[in-house]
Amino acid sequence: MSGPLYKSLKGSLTTSSLGEIQFLPRSVVEAKVTIEKITPHLSFGSRLYTLVSEDSLARQIHQQARRVFAILVLIGKPSAIQTLFTKDGLTDDHLPLEVVKNGEHDTIVSSTTQKSFPAFDNWGDPAAVDSFLEKQYLVLAPVFHTAGQALKLNRSHPLPFEECTWKASGSDGVSVYHGRLHPSHQVPPFTATSYDRIAIKEIPDKKAFDREKENLDRIQSLHHNHLIRLLGSCEKGSVNYFFFPWAAGGNLRDLWHLQGDGSRTSLWTPQTIAWALDQMLGLVDAIRILHDNGIRHGDIKPQNILHFPEATQGSGKIGGRLVLADVGVSKFHHEATALRNEATNTRDATISYEAPEATSEFKNGKPRPRRYDMWSLGCMFLEFVVWLQYEFEAVEMFRKQRMPRRGDPRTAPGNFFTQSTTDDGPATIHSKVIDAIRLLRDDPRCCSDGDSTTAVEDLITLIERDLLQIDPEKRAKAPALHKNLNRIVQRAHRDPQYLCRLVNPSPEIPRFFQRSKRRDSKGSTRKLSLSSSSSVSSYAGSSFTPTDTGRSRRSSVSSVSNVGRMSKMSLGDEAAVIEEES
Repeated sequence: MSGPLYKSLKGSLTTSSLGEIQFLPRSVVEAKVTIEKITPHLSFGSRLYTLVSEDSLARQIHQQARRVFAILVLIGKPSAIQTLFTKDGLTDDHLPLEVVKNGEHDTIVSSTTQKSFPAFDNWGDPAAVDSFLEKQYLVLAPVFHTAGQALKLNRSHPLPFEECTWKASGSDGVSVYHGRLHPSHQVPPFTATSYDRIAIKEIPDKKAFDREKENLDRIQSLHHNHLIRLLGSCEKGSVNYFFFPWAAGGNLRDLWHLQGDGSRTSLWTPQTIAWALDQMLGLVDAIRILHDNGIRHGDIKPQNILHFPEATQGSGKIGGRLVLADVGVSKFHHEATALRNEATNTRDATISYEAPEATSEFKNGKPRPRRYDMWSLGCMFLEFVVWLQYEFEAVEMFRKQRMPRRGDPRTAPGNFFTQSTTDDGPATIHSKVIDAIRLLRDDPRCCSDGDSTTAVEDLITLIERDLLQIDPEKRAKAPALHKNLNRIVQRAHRDPQYLCRLVNPSPEIPRFFQRSKRRDSKGSTRKLSLSSSSSVSSYAGSSFTPTDTGRSRRSSVSSVSNVGRMSKMSLGDEAAVIEEES
């Protein structure tokens, strides 16, 4: 048992970070279990035949039973390979083996084919047979071939993950880990995904796992770049796992927090604004696809938008892809009408992004329509614009502005609307949301110049008009929203001056969005003028240059009734209106 190959294999054992079970990596078996290592353990005739034949026994074992031979080496019985392979036909494809009791006689059979292997009876050593059955799992760590692969494993199976660290725990014992899939346990076409780091979600509850798997499997069939990709799932004894790509950029809130240098201008560039518009359009298209397939997400918020940076993305640069993670209270609805026959009573979505109808529907047992997602999307997009104009601190202060004053029963913490929590009175748009929209519009970098508008101003109008509507029926459906936002994005591609206006020096952040009042070193108000030396940037083959005037237009948003008005948007030759599908 202490031969060179035994020592080499034993020294190459790796411990799986999930379950602390050892395994022998596939690459080790392929590299160390060679024809030359197999041949000495065969009969004299077989050894001699190996020297002259391309179809020798050693070569056949190397091709078909390399893992079986490795197990035999680890239990000190490498010479048993010839009988097991030639008389019983045991190959790697038959693993794992198990014991089946047949009266007083135990039979060793394949778990997958039920083929029996009587050669084990001739060993005359039950302990050695037990050792084979135990050690076989060292070479049975699964190999990932395709994304979405579903594994059903014995609890003794090791999972080929290394460097796993715990990241979070949730309700019902759910945990999330960050780990590395061993390189030799992923083969084409799975390797084409280039996912070295993986998020591992552990779910102990089998019913919860089955429900989520049904949802995820259906979503994977949609093949959308802005929907989370399921790399695989695993049922392993009493524990279940999902495997997802690891979002190296964190979530959208992390992106807001980490990007920007506090200068108020680091984010306000044509490249960043164009990237943000493209990502918003991608997310809207993902929601459109979900809704078209009878799926309502139900928990849209920045924390559920994952950021996958580009591989070549430099430090401090913003880029990559935003992906909608299907988590939280995502449900499937097969009915076509807005109101469903069966209620969705789960109320796990973050309160800040809940639609006004959430509380009453929860209390009355009514289901949420798909246009519930539209409200949540409007809240998130409005914060996105705040971040673009004034960075993360402004997003935080905007939330603080929406917090209820002590003793005020009109709203839950951070909501974008107000509503009495005592008498279920009518909801209205939060006054601070109205103030924020007005201030964003009044910023000379995005406000209109005479008859022309900017993409950012048109985006604010779209949020206000198509999404942040108290009445769900007045919110745009996903196809109409996608069409209207696509007009803005396509025009921004064609017309760089429409994208945004560059102002130098940058305007002061409104006190509404500040933790404390900011002044320059002299305490004076700075004049605003257009930059005459702004560098020309490129996006999608076009050059973006500053516009030629800094004139500002004041917004007329001053009351609840103004929110959602049907303002015209300069989108080519036509005004964009809500285009509801029949």
